[in-house]
Amino acid sequence: MSTTTLRYRGPEEIEFDEYRRNPEQWRPVIDTHWDRNKEWILDQATMFGCVWIVVCGKSVAAHGTDIADFPDEENLLRIGNAWGLIPFAYDVRE
Repeated sequence: MSTTTLRYRGPEEIEFDEYRRNPEQWRPVIDTHWDRNKEWILDQATMFGCVWIVVCGKSVAAHGTDIADFPDEENLLRIGNAWGLIPFAYDVRE
C-alpha cells in the first residue's frame, strides 16, 4: 500500500481501529513517536511522579508508580478502544 493512501495526521493521532486493521503499514510512523514526543512524555511522567505512562494523542491515558503494573497487551487494547487512538506505553525510569 502506498503512503499516499495513509491518512497520516501524526503518530499520536492515528485512530486505533485504523491501526488494528493493518498495523505494519503504520510501523515507520509509530517508530518515531518517542523521538517526536519524548520531552512532553517525560514532563508528564515527572508531573504524575510515575515510572510508566501510556499516552493517547496528547493525553495521559494511564500511569503508575510500580513497574510491575505496566499494562499488558490486553490492557493496552482496552485503553486503545476506550480512547480511540493508539496507546503508546513507555517505561520512563531513568
